[in-house]
Amino acid sequence: MLVKKIQILVIAATLLTVASPVSAIASCDRSPNLNCFLHYIDQRLQADTDSPELQEARLHLQYELDANGIGTTIDISKRSDEFLRIKKILDHEEEYLSLLKEKQFEKAITQVSSVQQPLLDLNSPLPQLLLIEYLTLNLLDETADNIKREMYRQAIEDKSDLSSIIPKVARYEVLGGAPEKGRHTLENTPIDEFSNTTDYHSKQLTLMLSEISHTLFLEPASSTGDCTTQPSQLGQNLKTIFSPEHIALLRNIGEAPDEQQTWQAYIDLINLYKNADVCPLNITLMTQALIQALTQPEHTRQHHNLNLVFTARSIRRYLN
Repeated sequence: MLVKKIQILVIAATLLTVASPVSAIASCDRSPNLNCFLHYIDQRLQADTDSPELQEARLHLQYELDANGIGTTIDISKRSDEFLRIKKILDHEEEYLSLLKEKQFEKAITQVSSVQQPLLDLNSPLPQLLLIEYLTLNLLDETADNIKREMYRQAIEDKSDLSSIIPKVARYEVLGGAPEKGRHTLENTPIDEFSNTTDYHSKQLTLMLSEISHTLFLEPASSTGDCTTQPSQLGQNLKTIFSPEHIALLRNIGEAPDEQQTWQAYIDLINLYKNADVCPLNITLMTQALIQALTQPEHTRQHHNLNLVFTARSIRRYLN
């Protein structure tokens, strides 16, 4: 009963659940997990007949269903040239992510240039950014700084917009548990209230994530402890996700100028908690709230179906 009450509070706090018209497609209120989410997307795609990205979404969904060991009624040949092309790209991405998770950083560095840029999931990170996150998380700051400098050098050489890369680097430094470093990086970008709305909002979200990162990594006593075996730790862990800083960030996430930025930021937030090794119950509840929110509204934006599949992939890759 207590867990159910906590779940309701977490869902309410996210401010992400939106009322929707009655639909024949079942939501995941009762079983808000990744398998239910994938079944939900499967039903949506079967009911859809004319969205521009439908075939691409179906191919990517097939990959996710296979990755999670789930069958599908979608009529797709797994041996089609297009599916095999996508599968080859995604398999290489998965291999790279495995190297990072297994802390095989030297090998990951040798492969980074051969990985899809950006990766094909909702968060769309450059592979170098994930490397910076994992290196920072494992206190290999010198190597992470070398990767960052190489990104900047390459951007200048390619005459790319460096101001669009710096905020992304800052976000992944924050996710890696280096809030002060991320804020310092962010100071080197000219983005302000007169800039593009999406860029400015993204910068503000990163600054707010850095505040929570500071609490999680620099004040660990306030957010760590095994809440599964020590009930007394549960309340201490929950204090962080109901803190004024956390609630303010959730409100800001809900005010993002576009749908994709909303879900990206929320996944980053959960990933930040996961990186900090907080109570697993917190991660579960927040992920459940995300899935429940995603399966409630009926969206009409052009690329929503593909975004749903990419969101499921981000959940599997970064939160599971």
